[in-house]
Amino acid sequence: MWSARGESYVTIFDVGSELTVQTVAEVAPRLQGELAGGYPVTVDLSAADSIDVAGVQLLLSARRSAEAAGGDLKLADPCHPPLTAVLKRMGILDADGMPQSTDAAFWAPDANLSECEES
Repeated sequence: MWSARGESYVTIFDVGSELTVQTVAEVAPRLQGELAGGYPVTVDLSAADSIDVAGVQLLLSARRSAEAAGGDLKLADPCHPPLTAVLKRMGILDADGMPQSTDAAFWAPDANLSECEES
């Protein structure tokens, strides 16, 4: 889906119900295709009930690819409970939800993740 924002376009990319080791091989080429245009891409995780380490690795790789193509990759909802749960298990977020990595701005650009409600 494309939505106009001034003169530029933003792609909303829906990952589906899973972003796991079983699905990243299918999701990755579609996401890379969206990033190739150099336009900003917002990843929508709202339907994803399951996210694992492979999904987080895909998001990090996609972010780097976006930057290399002159684009940008953002998360529609950095407080999505399955995402925050895996980030805590990985040590990217501490138990209170505070980013512990140099990628902190990617995981919570406008929010303190300690304020995210967990379900």
